[in-house]
Amino acid sequence: MADIWEDRAIIARWSKHILSGAKSDLPSVQYDLMATLAELTGAKVPVTDGISFLPTLPRKSDKQTLQS
Repeated sequence: MADIWEDRAIIARWSKHILSGAKSDLPSVQYDLMATLAELTGAKVPVTDGISFLPTLPRKSDKQTLQS
């Protein structure tokens, strides 16, 4: 059964880091966004199931980073 929150886009802008028009097919959920923002800011957060997609934003990698 489909959920109304499935298959939604996240739009990100980060001048000099994210190429204009860049797209990613990697699936992510809200707690991945928390892990991404924590990695970006260096914040210490409890370990969750979130996987940071920060490495995929500048298109340096197609792999996500497990939160440690």
